[in-house]
Amino acid sequence: MNKTTFYIILILMGGSIIGISALQLSYLKSSIEINEESFDKNVLAALNKVSNQLLADETQVYNIYVNNGFASKTNKGRLDVGIPESVDYKTEKEAIQIEFDGVPQEFDEDWNFMSSPSREEEMFKKVQEKVKAISSTPVADRIDIEYLDNYLSDALKNNGVKTPYNYGVYSSSKKKFVIEDGHFLVIDDAPNSSMKIGFDNLFHSKYNVDLFSLPGGRGAAGKLMVYFPGKGQFLFSTIWRQVLSVLFFTLIVLFCFVYTIQVILRQKKISEMKTDFINNMTHEFKTPIATISLASDSITNSKIISDPVKVNRFADIIRQENKRMNNQVEKVLQIALVEKRNFELKISKVNVHDLVEMALASTGLIIESRGGQTKSNLNATNSTIEADQTHIANLINNLMDNANKYSPENPVIEVNTHDKGEGIIIEFIDNGIGMSKDVLKNIFEKFYRVHTGNRHDVKGFGLGLSYVKAIVDAHNGRIEVQSELGNGSKFSVFLPKRHI
Repeated sequence: MNKTTFYIILILMGGSIIGISALQLSYLKSSIEINEESFDKNVLAALNKVSNQLLADETQVYNIYVNNGFASKTNKGRLDVGIPESVDYKTEKEAIQIEFDGVPQEFDEDWNFMSSPSREEEMFKKVQEKVKAISSTPVADRIDIEYLDNYLSDALKNNGVKTPYNYGVYSSSKKKFVIEDGHFLVIDDAPNSSMKIGFDNLFHSKYNVDLFSLPGGRGAAGKLMVYFPGKGQFLFSTIWRQVLSVLFFTLIVLFCFVYTIQVILRQKKISEMKTDFINNMTHEFKTPIATISLASDSITNSKIISDPVKVNRFADIIRQENKRMNNQVEKVLQIALVEKRNFELKISKVNVHDLVEMALASTGLIIESRGGQTKSNLNATNSTIEADQTHIANLINNLMDNANKYSPENPVIEVNTHDKGEGIIIEFIDNGIGMSKDVLKNIFEKFYRVHTGNRHDVKGFGLGLSYVKAIVDAHNGRIEVQSELGNGSKFSVFLPKRHI
């Protein structure tokens, strides 16, 4: 997959996820708005019902007063102050119908009868005074708090509103709250006092309804106001299942998207590493094959074949190059076995110091030929561990060889050992090219090699450190690397003294 195709797929998948997420958010927003609209309607319906119930209670006072005090005094007149429950009265004037001899009586804005029969004037005056007295009574005195609490609680529950609330009754004449959450409030009649202070949420609530509307459209005696502090939480609780479902499936899609991208990038990286491996393997095998071919041709030359010294020389070259190729093949097979865990450790008592000294002796010659030197500080008091001698020897040789490969001319390589807990630490320190942080993340991956500009200036398949890591893990040890670009590297290997 080329870069253009990859980026197109990345953009399309990313755009699709963003689009799906936007649509889901829009859906959730619409659901919340619909729920809030329904909530508002239910609350206002409940408040209107409470207002009507309070008005009905007050009308009963009129009924009792009229029927017990005046209707019994006349046979001709009839006073009817009842209100049907099905009627939603807008004003108190509409709620009271007083008839005399079958003629409805109307009131003016001051609660005066617009017309009245000449008879029973005194009775009508008293009714008029009673109506005026009740209508001018402070709104707090016209409400039974216990009834108001019950009416409001039942109305809200019946309309599906089951979230905590605060309520208050605001007096239009006093310009103050007179009732709050089932309690009468002490009213200060000082001109500068304000009962709005501390009731901002209630006063500015959109959930309010008029109480005891005045005749002639002159407003209302007060307002019933309700505030829901947990409204947002309540609305969310109605759609939390949808929210969790949307979030769950969106996360699944996002996870699959990220995982897919990671797989693509990993496969791309593996493909590049395998390509490097094939190129490196071709390069590593090409040189010995060419050398063997040249030596073979030389031996068959008539001038060479008659000279035993030259024949032996070319035969040694063929033998060495053949051994070199065998070693390369063994490395590939070795790492394959280690990767599959298809190997058995032959545990025995191993002296780490002996293996280090052997590695220094063999690799030291190569380092000295480059004008470099090796140092060792073998300070471990007990260098004997339980391990596979062959694999530990390969581990030490690989790290020594790696330090030599990535060091400039005149390399200085130091090997130290010291005790640590129930194990031994082996340190390999070089003055090589070092590694960046990005390189450090990948050095133990199979086929990975640190490039220094020329792809083949450092020989190898990129299997050495991968093999080292596998052997360390097989011995229940650990390996750490400290390196800085241009300032060399330090590999620290911890191996437990007992193999469990």
